[in-house]
Amino acid sequence: MMHRPRRPASSSGFSLVEVMLALGLLAFVLVSITSLFILGGKRIAQGRERTEALTVGMHVMESLDQVTFRGLYSNFTAAADPGAATGPVVIDTRTSTLAQSLSWQAIMDGKLEGAYVIVTIARIAGTDFRTARALRVTTTIFWNDLNRTRNLSLETVRF
Repeated sequence: MMHRPRRPASSSGFSLVEVMLALGLLAFVLVSITSLFILGGKRIAQGRERTEALTVGMHVMESLDQVTFRGLYSNFTAAADPGAATGPVVIDTRTSTLAQSLSWQAIMDGKLEGAYVIVTIARIAGTDFRTARALRVTTTIFWNDLNRTRNLSLETVRF
């Protein structure tokens, strides 16, 4: 009978357990890397939407900057005497029929899903708008992002 020569223990190769552990570790690393790419893609999309919202907000603020101080509270209200008003003036592009707010909504419709703007003009120091020393103008842009409502606010003070 012929005997085969035995191989030395150092050249016996990998055991099945070692191969399975190596494959499991490799799979874990690949899944982790893939999930980072997916998460990065989502963050890029959110950043793009936030940039679009900021662009719209700056456009709204610049258009309000072209309106006179008195025009800020008198052009955007239907009150008989807008100067006597004491509460804030709120412009919501979803409900407003003013030409300026309609143009803001038209800009947003092409850029962000479900977007709208709410502009709040509030007096600072004074009993009403006519005696106010300054006006605080807050522009808040809302939009839908994966079934969540996101918002971005810009604020300035007009003297």
